[in-house]
Amino acid sequence: MLLIPPANQVNRAPLPGTTSSRGVSATGAPHFRTAVAVLLAAIAPLAAPTMATASAGPVTIQDGGTSPGGEPPGPAATPSRHHATTTLCRKDEHMATGSAAIRNDAWAARRICLVNRKDGPNFTVTRAQSGYSPGEPYAFPNIFSGWEWGARSPGTRLPQQVSKVLDPVTSWYSTGSFRRGTVANRAFDIWFTQGRKTTGQAAGTELMIWLDSNTGIGRHEYVRIDGRIWELAVWTAFHNDRDWHYVQYRLPPGRTTWHVRNLALEPFIRATERFDLLNSRWWWESTQAGFEIWRGGNGLGTSYFSFTFHLKKPRVHHKKK
Repeated sequence: MLLIPPANQVNRAPLPGTTSSRGVSATGAPHFRTAVAVLLAAIAPLAAPTMATASAGPVTIQDGGTSPGGEPPGPAATPSRHHATTTLCRKDEHMATGSAAIRNDAWAARRICLVNRKDGPNFTVTRAQSGYSPGEPYAFPNIFSGWEWGARSPGTRLPQQVSKVLDPVTSWYSTGSFRRGTVANRAFDIWFTQGRKTTGQAAGTELMIWLDSNTGIGRHEYVRIDGRIWELAVWTAFHNDRDWHYVQYRLPPGRTTWHVRNLALEPFIRATERFDLLNSRWWWESTQAGFEIWRGGNGLGTSYFSFTFHLKKPRVHHKKK
């Protein structure tokens, strides 16, 4: 994994109020996910485990490629329009960008727009106007691979059982500083469901990896993931009478970054399994990268994203002669 330091120092103003994880209903209506403000007691004795390093070398399979047994065509992201720029201003509006897709996940914004250039894996937040209380994020504009509330990235081979996904690796280059008045994070949001699912609320585990933030929120423990120290916070999240594990790994202040290249996700998966917060029989639904925005957000964006993995080969049983 290569962590590339930010171009300048980020303002770390404390965030007033409390926090809840964000989300959007299947119809686009806003909802809040109430977090239990207590860390799981089981985390403390497991702090700072030494995790095995996952391979971050060349990966031959990129999600979005076609393969036998892949997900059949469904409610896929809007095909690219082959324009120099494409603007997404409607809530939940999404579009394809090669093997990934962009989604305007905005559940409580008066207005927020994303601009994509030349149908590439990029977007920039424009016209961000929050309509939300100061203590809650109002949007998560993101680029994703897999399924997100029924929207699908082109040719994705997700969902897959966690036990069958080998060497998952992601790269993400973000752009834009936390300008005056902006309160946000830069984060991966990875969703796992207890059964095979492509629509509605994923009720299994939500694993977030915060690369940078100026939110000033949350109690935490410390864990060692792939040789690097991360802050760890855990909640139980709720929505529509369903609950799931919310697991947040966050780079400590002074060690944050805007970009990662070949970030191995397997060590995070294994650590979460060790904490009994993820089951290897559950299904990997999506890998998302974007910005939870509490306030402001203009100028934040993405210049590149990829997600790749191998699939475990099925065991072949030979009949005895």
